[in-house]
Amino acid sequence: MICKKLTISDICPCWSWLRNYRVKEWLLKDVLVGITVGVINVPQGMAYAFLAMMPPIYGLYTSFFPVLIYTIFGTSRHLSVGTFGVISIMLASTVQNCVITTATRTQPTTQAPNMDSSPITKTHELITTATPDIINNKQLIIDANINLSFMVGVILVIMSLFRLGSISNYIAYPLIRGMTSAAGVLVVSSQLQHLLGLSTVSMATRAANQPLSIFLRYADLLTHMQDCNLATVAISCVSMATILLLKFANSSIKLLKRFPLPVELIVVAGGCVAVYAGDLNRLHDVAVIGDVPTGLPTPALPPVRYTLALLKDSIIIALVLFTLGISMGQLYARKHSYSILPNRELFAFGLLNIFGSFFLCFTSSPSLSRSSVQEDAGGRTQLASLVSAFIVLAVILSVGPYLKHLPKAVLAAIITSAMRKVLSQFADLLYYWKVSKADLLVWVVTCAAILITNIPTGLVAGIMASLATLHVSQRPECRVRHLAADLSIAHHPAADSSNHVEINTNNVHHLAADSSSKHLGLDINNVHHLDGDNKYTRPLPVDEESTIGHQSVTIFQMKGFLYFANIDYFKNKLIELIDINRAELGSMVYVGTKSESDGHVRTNSDGAESNGYVKLATSENNNENSHMPPSGFTPRRIVVDCADFHHLDSPSLEALRDITKEFRDTPLYIVLANCNADTMRGLALIGLDESLVYRNLTDALIGCESLLVSSDHTTITTPSDG
Repeated sequence: MICKKLTISDICPCWSWLRNYRVKEWLLKDVLVGITVGVINVPQGMAYAFLAMMPPIYGLYTSFFPVLIYTIFGTSRHLSVGTFGVISIMLASTVQNCVITTATRTQPTTQAPNMDSSPITKTHELITTATPDIINNKQLIIDANINLSFMVGVILVIMSLFRLGSISNYIAYPLIRGMTSAAGVLVVSSQLQHLLGLSTVSMATRAANQPLSIFLRYADLLTHMQDCNLATVAISCVSMATILLLKFANSSIKLLKRFPLPVELIVVAGGCVAVYAGDLNRLHDVAVIGDVPTGLPTPALPPVRYTLALLKDSIIIALVLFTLGISMGQLYARKHSYSILPNRELFAFGLLNIFGSFFLCFTSSPSLSRSSVQEDAGGRTQLASLVSAFIVLAVILSVGPYLKHLPKAVLAAIITSAMRKVLSQFADLLYYWKVSKADLLVWVVTCAAILITNIPTGLVAGIMASLATLHVSQRPECRVRHLAADLSIAHHPAADSSNHVEINTNNVHHLAADSSSKHLGLDINNVHHLDGDNKYTRPLPVDEESTIGHQSVTIFQMKGFLYFANIDYFKNKLIELIDINRAELGSMVYVGTKSESDGHVRTNSDGAESNGYVKLATSENNNENSHMPPSGFTPRRIVVDCADFHHLDSPSLEALRDITKEFRDTPLYIVLANCNADTMRGLALIGLDESLVYRNLTDALIGCESLLVSSDHTTITTPSDG
């Protein structure tokens, strides 16, 4: 076994862009873009930590430490890793469920449940009694989040070792869109209580452990509407209006498109100043984030007490994280003409989460909004991400005390406004309705299941819906088209010494109403144009001029790939076509055009030359002329168009072989056209006569008649004899 020698780029992918770094062209852009992204990263990190039920400072940790690892080991030059809203809402739901479930199993409650009630009622009473203490115990939530980060990292690294980078290709894109749309609704719904200044415990807990939680949340919202804090509502409205106005300016003004205003930072600074100047926390009970510690955390082993409880959800989060990250990375890689390596990305995502869990980081992933800013503003490499990380580091080391007056409503406004693009994905409903009902089903099932239950359960439902839509691929559309053409085989004097087929395209008749030469497959692009009068030639090994004559061909095409699951469907559809043609022709059999013994041409009763087929005599029709073919009879040729059969498994190859051999010596013989090299090789290996296989439909049409002309049968053969 030959082992590939590892290079520096294999160990540290950053070397691939670092060794070719154009200092004069790229350095200034990367530094400026890094400052811009870093300024955005600070408020977003705190906001998404808040969304994940973590203290804001942990969002800053997550925006710093993982970035260092991805800069070295990531293969994308434009992804900005750190906190991300969709992942944060998944984390909140997961850790809340985990902590509550674990605590109710291990901790006694101060109030014993009613022993006369049902098991379900007992469990509900336990959860209801224990939940307030659990939710107020931030350390349990922090430990579970860090434990989850470590688990997600380990799973991603294991996937990279088994080279499962291509697994994202098997997660349907409508499933991801439906999941992110539902997550957007959950994110906005979870922030309403902070936007309105409500602090009811029931609203915080029902999202974690009850079905229909989002509807119960809105019911609670309506019930407690009279308790809204007007000062908080005013801060929320002003913050969201400012964000929308400044983002509109960033997208409309040419200069700001390149270097956008730090919208979130402006809103954070304004919120802090307003609360401090008006003493709103004391006078109007406006909720603030409180003290923010300064300095870097001491490295420590991540807690592992929730490992088993988090295993299932960590696998789902790892898959979603990688799928979202790889789809964004491939988009930017194609745009800027470089490549990313999925297995290396798996390893990088896993390693940065493992490393981060030692520094109090929760699960980190690529961010759609920051990656878009980093690419749109002209960032060229991960140096921009490194600069942004050091902007965050400066905040961690020095700015913490100034953030104690930051209103929670401002963070909620930042989170809610960031969901605008995610919520716009509900327009997918109209798109998928027009394009693909199967994709629409996957989208709706995934989104609805997440909103009704929770994200992990909804994703499982979406995967089941995706598998169910595979039934559609087992029954693809089948098209049948009939072609009558006047073809002649001739040696053209203007051509070279090889013989050619001349196809008079003026005499090609499309018998099907919706037929076209494009679908019928006369491969005019692959033939040689002789003179300008609609005549073409194609090389064909014939020895003398002969006439094919007016032939009737039926072209059968299945619009979809052929594989083991739809073989029976394919054969049934083809046999239906054969039965129709067989009924039209009657019980015709081939007896040959010449007698082997005397060489005389066979003729019909009226003196016309026989085409080699006669009708079998039956007890109902046994007169002296019953064996003669009907007047004007032309044997039918059925051409199976294999253009969509890109890769055939062994059952598919065997099915094509069997059905062509079965009708090889009948008036309804079948040939295969538009076979690619792999298909032709596979058919040859399983013993199919190469005279029945053609690379294009033009050759197949010629081959149909060539087979008939070259046949020299003298024995009567029935279709059942094969």
